Amino acid sequence: AVMDGFLGSPAASLLRDHSLTAWSEGRFRPSRTRRQPAGEDDGSVPLVQERASRSDYITFDPPGMGALSSTLEALVCALRDASASCATITCRQRPMVARYGFGDGFVRHVDNHCVEGQGPHCNGRLLTAVYYMQPGEWDAREDGGCLRIFGAQDPPCDTGMECPAATPARYDVSPMGDRLVLFFSDHRCPHEVLPVRRAGAERFAATVWFWSGDVRVPPWWDHAVHDCTLARLPPPGSGPRARGSWSQAA
Repeated sequence: AVMDGFLGSPAASLLRDHSLTAWSEGRFRPSRTRRQPAGEDDGSVPLVQERASRSDYITFDPPGMGALSSTLEALVCALRDASASCATITCRQRPMVARYGFGDGFVRHVDNHCVEGQGPHCNGRLLTAVYYMQPGEWDAREDGGCLRIFGAQDPPCDTGMECPAATPARYDVSPMGDRLVLFFSDHRCPHEVLPVRRAGAERFAATVWFWSGDVRVPPWWDHAVHDCTLARLPPPGSGPRARGSWSQAA
C-alpha cells in the first residue's frame, strides 16, 4: 500500500531537517562493513562498506521521530483491528533512518526470511512501514532511489540472502516526500532500493518494522546493524492509542 500526504509537507520537511542534523552530528554509521585487506587496517582509514548487499548509512530513533512513530502506531493498530493478516501484531522496532547518497542502494532482499513462522533466519517482522522525507524537487527518473517491489517468492525461501531472485519486478515506488509505503516483511514482498543516480543527492527514509506475536530478537542478529529494542503496542480493542512501553529484548 502507498499513502501520500501521510503527515503533511511541513512535518516531512521537519523530519528531513532532523535527519540532516543527525547526519551532520555523526549519528549515522555504515549499515554494512567489511575488514580492510591484511596490512591496511592501521586506523588511518575507515572500514570499507560492503557494497555487495547495501551501502547506506543508518541510525536508530534519532531526535524528532516521535510524531512519526505515534502516527504509525495508530495506523497499524487500526489495521490490526480490521485485518486478519495484521491481527497478530504486538510490538514494533524503533525507527531506523537510512541515508542513501550518490551510488548507494540495497540489493533485492526480504526483511524476514520466514516461512509460516519457521526457518533458521526467522524473526518477528510482519509488516514494514517506510516513510520518505525527500524535498519536492526529487525526480525519481533523474535522481533514482526508487523502491522496487517484486512478486512473491514461490516457493517461499528461508535461507537468507542466498534466496533465488526468480520473480519479476512489479512496481517501482518513487521516494516522494511525505509518502508512506506498507508491505509484508516476508517472502510475499521481496524488494530492493535502486541506486541514487545524482551526485550530491541525499535520500532519507525512516523504516519501522511491526512484529507478530511474542517473538524475541534473534540471538544471532548483529546488534551493530539490527536495532534490538522493541516497543509494545496497546492491546487490540483498547481504544485510543496509549504510548507503548519500551523494553530491551535480549
